Amino acid sequence: MTYRFRAKLTSARAVYVAFQAAVALAELEADKDSEGRTLVREEHIRATIQMSRAFKDYLTLLYKKDEGDRAVMRGLRYDAFNE
Repeated sequence: MTYRFRAKLTSARAVYVAFQAAVALAELEADKDSEGRTLVREEHIRATIQMSRAFKDYLTLLYKKDEGDRAVMRGLRYDAFNE
C-alpha cells in the first residue's frame, strides 16, 4: 500500500479507531484473500479518512468551533499556558 494521502490523526487512539473502521468496511464488503483473510485496501482507508473529515467538518459547523477550540471550551486544553 502506498501512503499518498495525509490524514490528521491526533493520537494513537484515533489511528486505532480509523483502522478498525477500515477493517469493518473491508469485512462488510467481504473482501478476502485466497486464505480467507480480510483484505484492507487503500480504498477502505481512503473512505475512512473521508468519513472522519466529514464528521469533523459537521462538528465544526454545528458548534461553530474547530476541534481545538472545542477542547478549550470543555476545559480539556489550556492553550494560554506559559503566555
